[in-house]
Amino acid sequence: MKPIRTILSGVLIFLIASCGHFYQRSYVQSPESLQSIASIAVAPFENLTQFAEAGKLLSDLFSSELTKLKKYNIVDRSMVERRLKEKNYKLGKSIDRSTAKDIGGFLGVDAVLIGSATEYSYQSQPGIRQTEPAIGFSVRLVDVKTGMIIWAASVSRSSYDVFTFERDPVNAVAQAAVEAVVGSNF
Repeated sequence: MKPIRTILSGVLIFLIASCGHFYQRSYVQSPESLQSIASIAVAPFENLTQFAEAGKLLSDLFSSELTKLKKYNIVDRSMVERRLKEKNYKLGKSIDRSTAKDIGGFLGVDAVLIGSATEYSYQSQPGIRQTEPAIGFSVRLVDVKTGMIIWAASVSRSSYDVFTFERDPVNAVAQAAVEAVVGSNF
């Protein structure tokens, strides 16, 4: 009886461990700080991955999800880039709180969403032939008046279904992660 229990426990642990993961950690300065925000500019995200478009894709996903809430006026990444280019404002590789405050003041918004793509790839799992999509990002919402971070989140997510041996495309995993972050915090 004991060997069967051990084998079943091992199989159960394998199945749970093989189904991917979702890790999210969030910070909110106060619920009131988010309630005072009416407009958000989504800045281009820094890309720390091997996939050249990861930062752009994630910032665009955040723009879409925030727009769907119909709670905020959103200035998306492409508009931010276009408006800054018109004024000959050069963006660095990454945007800090001070730069976000400047950009927000220039664009006339209450807050600027800045972030970085930390992972956007397919990973191999030991003992499994297929790969699983994995994404990671960190985001911060900066209050333009104070330059303070009023909301922040870090996410790491992967997806692999051992029951069907199918994988989601990495973009679908990114979409699901952004939806979860926006839906649970805004």
